[in-house]
Formats: sequence, structure tokens, C-alpha cells
Amino acid sequence: LSIEMTQTTQIDLKPHKFTIGLPIGGSLETLTSFSLIDTFRTFDALKITINYVSELYCSIVDCARNNVVHEFLRNPEHEKLICIDSDMVWKPHDLIRLCCWSTLYPIVGATYSTKVEGDQKFSADYCKDEQGRIQQNNYGLVKVSGLGFGFVIIDRIVFETMIPTTETYKDKSTGEDVYRFFKTTTDGGKFIGEDIYFLNRWCNEFNGDVWIDPDIEIGHVGRKTYYGGSPRKAMSQYNDKQLT
Repeated sequence: LSIEMTQTTQIDLKPHKFTIGLPIGGSLETLTSFSLIDTFRTFDALKITINYVSELYCSIVDCARNNVVHEFLRNPEHEKLICIDSDMVWKPHDLIRLCCWSTLYPIVGATYSTKVEGDQKFSADYCKDEQGRIQQNNYGLVKVSGLGFGFVIIDRIVFETMIPTTETYKDKSTGEDVYRFFKTTTDGGKFIGEDIYFLNRWCNEFNGDVWIDPDIEIGHVGRKTYYGGSPRKAMSQYNDKQLT
């Protein structure tokens, strides 16, 4: 498999083993399920090993993510965890592209728009140099300090590195110890989400880097409430006399 950015690199994914980890708080979006089906078909055709773990109906996001990682770590053959949220839409080729990057970097992802129309905002905090320019490497990847975890690949070594200083809690259903890699917190009165907390630890406590591929486009499924204006005004179009 080839990736051509500012330089070309040949990467063979067949020796690597990937696991999709999917926290599902309510239901899986239909378009997300289509992306999953296409992904498994594509990976199977290319003879790339891919597994799947999920956490169903857990409304606490950080708990759901921790449980997914817990299942991932159970199997020592699981090498790279593909964190995908239940409202993401993607093309298998783009995930393969990200998998290639994951052989070079321990945490790599793609950003996606928030669920707004018009002025799109993407879920990433870009690192900038002294001149205020966004930092890129030779492959065109962009360095970030924060990232939404809807489409991210994490190498097993990241979790194993963080385990010695990560607290645990007892799972209510199994009684097993679960590492609390993800949790919400506050900093100076500012709310910190579970994904940002995780990356803050990785970058600050372990001096790690996080990269995104800005050429990957991810869909973010949402629900929109449509308002057609005033019903009274709409009804008046069918009458000779304006309704009052």
C-alpha cells in the first residue's frame, strides 16, 4: 500500500492486527453501520487482520471508552485500537490510510466537523510554532494537542506506557479492575472532556505526540430540527384572504 504526500512511503499492513473499538451509548447510526460493513469487506479482501469490540448502551462516555480499552487489552494479539464513535461515516480507503500512518506514530487520527451548519468547526486543537504557523511533518500530517476521539488509532504501547500511573475502578457487572484512561475533569474552572484528558496525559506526562491527517474527510451524523417558518403564513397562501 502506498501513500503519497510530500514523500512516498511503502507500508505493508498485513503483519499488523487492528481492532475497531466502538462505544455505543444508544443506537448505531445507519450510515455508520454501512461504513463498518464496507470496512470489513475491504480489509478482508486485502488480507488485513481486523477485529471488533464494542460497549453497548453505556450512556457515560468515559466509562464506555474505558470498557472498550479493557476488552482490547484482554487479547495480547490486539495491536492497534481504532477508536470510532457510533455517529461517524468514512470510506474504507481513508481508514486504511490512517492505519498506514499508525505504523509510524502511536496516536494518529482524523478530525471532523461539529454538528453545525455554515461556519464549520473541527474537533482539534492545532499545535503552532513560534510564528503561529500550524506544525506539519514531511508527510503532511498536522500535530495537535487536542482531538475528538471519533476517528483515532492508538497503539497498544500507549496504554501499556500509561498503565503504571493510571487509577482503576471496579466494574459493577464483572467486579474486574478497569483502568481509568478516560475521565472528565476540570482545569481552572474549565471543563475537560475525557478525550482531551487522555491526550493531555499522553502529551504532558509522557511527552508523546498526536498527529492528524487533514486530507481525510469524515462525516458526522446528526439530527436536525426543521422549522418552515410561521404555519399561519404558510396556510394563508392557499386563501384569498390573509388569516388573522
